[in-house]
Amino acid sequence: MSYDIIKARIEQASRRLESQAPKELKQSLIRLQGDVAKADLSVQQRNELRNVIQALFDKIKVIQAQKQKEFEKESQENFALLKEKVVEAINFTEQNIEKHDMVWHKLVDVQHLFKGRKLEQGKRDQLYNTLQKLFEIVKNRRDQSRSEHEKLNSEGFKSPDEEVEYYFKLCSTGDIDQLWSQMLQLKDKVSRIDSTLPQRKRLSDKIQDGFAILKARREDRQSELSKEGKQNAEYLKDQLTQATLQLDSDNDFKEKWEFLLGIQQEFRSRKLEKETRNTLYDELQALFLKVKTMHFADHAEFEKQADQNYQLLSAQVDQGFELARTSSDLKKTKALLIRIQADFKGRKMRTQERERIYAKLQLAFDILNKRIDESADAPAQSVIDD
Repeated sequence: MSYDIIKARIEQASRRLESQAPKELKQSLIRLQGDVAKADLSVQQRNELRNVIQALFDKIKVIQAQKQKEFEKESQENFALLKEKVVEAINFTEQNIEKHDMVWHKLVDVQHLFKGRKLEQGKRDQLYNTLQKLFEIVKNRRDQSRSEHEKLNSEGFKSPDEEVEYYFKLCSTGDIDQLWSQMLQLKDKVSRIDSTLPQRKRLSDKIQDGFAILKARREDRQSELSKEGKQNAEYLKDQLTQATLQLDSDNDFKEKWEFLLGIQQEFRSRKLEKETRNTLYDELQALFLKVKTMHFADHAEFEKQADQNYQLLSAQVDQGFELARTSSDLKKTKALLIRIQADFKGRKMRTQERERIYAKLQLAFDILNKRIDESADAPAQSVIDD
């Protein structure tokens, strides 16, 4: 395999650095190392290719370390958030243990927060198992309540008074929506029973008292949901304010974008009034658009600077390489190469172009150092010859 083919394959591997799985990319590089070892190459070409491959291995290590660091940071943040939500769910369940459906919906909302969040497996299992135990408690209580209700119904009621009294008592603790429907049926049933007018009025008044209890509980539930909605709105407003401030920070595009994605995920799991949700979500979408616009502008500026820096440094490296091969003033040439090397620092460039011309600069150093060594050995060799 020729030098040009191997070099082209190495460049292809370099372009896949961000997109390909590290394990697969490492296997590709190992195969390329074997190709370099077997190919008919000069010492200079072999060393150049080996150095570029090793640089790619080093880059993979850096990328993996960075990704692991990002994962651990995100996992820690997610654990703190989910732990807080699970503790809230525990307290909510204890305070509303008889309100089965309300608690169940609360637990489902918390469960949805787990979806798509990065979290260490052990911590995920710890929190998720606690949540599942809450589901089990609520399910058992709900099943027990339904069983008792079905038992009473199967046995029948001895009188309309007994049936009305039974459902009236349930109005204080049972499922609001289910009982509302049952009380409507009971109201219709009482209106059709063969009884005296005073008895029907007494039963109807009792039923209306039950409706009053359910209505009060429904209003309390709505008030609680409204309060939760306002708290969620305040929280999301604060998050959007932080996101706006981040746009003016030095954080990179990825970090800003992921912060916005995190806010978007919060929208999915938090209860909000429809109008408030639409207003805040429009603000979020405007921030997404602004980040995109800034990223495109930064990218265009980067491309412009990368072109300029490549032209400048490429010309300098070509000059330094030629002088390393031909100049008689070795000391002055080495000083020039060192200045060129320092000029790389801080310049924005495409990774592949930077590596290509930097490899040529290193090769110039190797050639020059070899000539310096030969120059230093020359006098001693002449004395030996004499």
